[in-house]
Amino acid sequence: MPISGGSSVFAIRTEVDHKIAAPAKAPLEVTFTWLERQEDYSTVKRSHTQLVEKLPATYTVDVGGFDQPIVESLKVNLKGAQGDVKYGYSDGKDVGGEKFVGRWATYGKDIAAGKSYTYSADPAPKKDVWGAEDPDKTKLTDDRVGSSYTGGPTFQEGPMWKPGKNPEITIDLGSPQKCAAFRIHMQGYPQQDAIKGEVKDKVEVLTSVDGKEFKSAGNFDFRLYWKDIPVNYVWNDEETFKAHNFMLALAAPVEARYVKYKVASARTLGITELQVLDSYDSKPFDLKIALPDPGQNGKAPPKADVSPNAKQWKDSEKPTVIGKEYNRRSKE
Repeated sequence: MPISGGSSVFAIRTEVDHKIAAPAKAPLEVTFTWLERQEDYSTVKRSHTQLVEKLPATYTVDVGGFDQPIVESLKVNLKGAQGDVKYGYSDGKDVGGEKFVGRWATYGKDIAAGKSYTYSADPAPKKDVWGAEDPDKTKLTDDRVGSSYTGGPTFQEGPMWKPGKNPEITIDLGSPQKCAAFRIHMQGYPQQDAIKGEVKDKVEVLTSVDGKEFKSAGNFDFRLYWKDIPVNYVWNDEETFKAHNFMLALAAPVEARYVKYKVASARTLGITELQVLDSYDSKPFDLKIALPDPGQNGKAPPKADVSPNAKQWKDSEKPTVIGKEYNRRSKE
């Protein structure tokens, strides 16, 4: 059929048969290089080189720093190919430590969903903040958390306040209830990435039974680190947290009917959702990596010159020549 408009290729997958390289006759030198994140979000570059004299082989590399490391490179070469190589850690230090284990988060019911709330300071007019508005005061508890990106149409997902307006938003839960955790989904301009420690906004949560006497439940910590992100949380492709649903979990639940979010911000701040959870749990969850079976590793494949996983394609599975296929279709 004829093509009347533009077209493009979204993705291409290629499979090839290949010959396995000749078995190494000399020991291997394996070098991992990584960046260790510090608490202030700076990084320190380190590496480790291991001499592997026989396969299969396993060994442990201890990585330091305050947060998950950034792997920079992996280099494998025959012994002596790179001249004199220093084995072990680049700085001569084995930091030791325990194996990192992630955590699985379980979220309870949002008891603030559908509840009414009030502002101490009205949001900016719609025309001043890219279409953001909340005329009926329903968006912050409509049970719809905003996007994981900020900018453009996402600003319409909730009200926005100009710098220094510092609203106090009070939710009426209808009756005293047990509150175990609080959440706030924020975005803003200029954009600030929490995983890089850029967010400077401050939000304190206060609770009350009667709406008159409020007690502080704590402050949100907007400094995110990869080690603290639950393993069952899926972040965006760019690995940014410029719009995020932040968590303030309590050591023990508190009883409250009124929950107040006290905001202090020097930028144009948008909020798309406020949540009050009746429960929250975070348990260790090890994302285990299965190592190759030592009983099979190192064994020669059935055919030494062909990949053991090579797929044998049938004629019906082989692709047609793109040019000929296009010409044939264009004549129909």
